[in-house]
Amino acid sequence: MHATEITPPVLEFRNATIVSAGAGFVPLRRVDLQIAPRKVALVRSERGASLLPLAAAASGLLDCDSGDVLFESRLWRDTGPTEAARRRGRIGWVFAQWGWISNLTVLENVTLAQRHHRRRAASDVEQEANRLARRVGLDQVPTGRPAFVAPRDLRRAQWVRALVGRPALVLLEHPVAEDVLPYLDGLWSVVADAQSSGTAILWITSLDQVWNHAAAVAAERYTIEGHRLRPHTA
Repeated sequence: MHATEITPPVLEFRNATIVSAGAGFVPLRRVDLQIAPRKVALVRSERGASLLPLAAAASGLLDCDSGDVLFESRLWRDTGPTEAARRRGRIGWVFAQWGWISNLTVLENVTLAQRHHRRRAASDVEQEANRLARRVGLDQVPTGRPAFVAPRDLRRAQWVRALVGRPALVLLEHPVAEDVLPYLDGLWSVVADAQSSGTAILWITSLDQVWNHAAAVAAERYTIEGHRLRPHTA
């Protein structure tokens, strides 16, 4: 009789307290969270509130005041800068705020991590990116500079950038705004495809339309109560 093999979580917060992230972030205390491969953790924040520091800590860009954050079973605090940069190449991120390199085209932005970290041919990455783009209602990934591309197209291009290349972890930090709500089904669809390939998803939202979406029923859902992250009970 074989012992049951336990798959370690892709992302794990262990009693993590983050209270000195700076202005604009909500302090969080004693966060315990695990996201396994093929799972979505959906976190609801208050509309109009400051940003949660979860995505920044999950990517190793923000240190905890106490406790630990592990990505693929390794502590971020024990990872040197070069190795940390390499490991972030396995994380896709939709930023809550502006996240584009202004002197590159949107397409170059979208394909940059894959070309740099994975050494993939540009044509290969572009084909994959454009397939994803069509799934979320774009004819193709925009080829203009970010300053000259419509905001709702930029937001959907962020979805593509986060999901291209089958990352181990995707951080969706308020990825949906009112102007892209018509494409929400497409986003959930490409997220489901990423899950099926083993990707873990951390999705932070304040929108009822995301929280109440039919696809959200299967997610592991959490809310913020008194600076604590708690499992949501219906």
